[in-house]
Amino acid sequence: MKKYFYVTVIDRVMNVPQVFDTLEEARSKMRQDFIYYAEKDSRLDEIKEDSGIDLSIHDVYEEFEDCGIAEKSAWVNNTYNHTNWDAHIFEVEV
Repeated sequence: MKKYFYVTVIDRVMNVPQVFDTLEEARSKMRQDFIYYAEKDSRLDEIKEDSGIDLSIHDVYEEFEDCGIAEKSAWVNNTYNHTNWDAHIFEVEV
């Protein structure tokens, strides 16, 4: 059986991993966190969960200088409180 571990790091401090049954559940949580950190300082005013931009695509959002999201990873540099946030999803066979 596969499980998906969602791990976030804020300025080198690793948070407790969250475990999800499906990749889509883990990706949904990562998208929510990405939007929270990238949007908090108005960096992503035009991106909302219901916008025309699909945050589920596999391509990194290179048009944003200080942040990006891909299928299993995301990052935001210099967030609203001047920290760096990183996330990754690991597939684990249990």
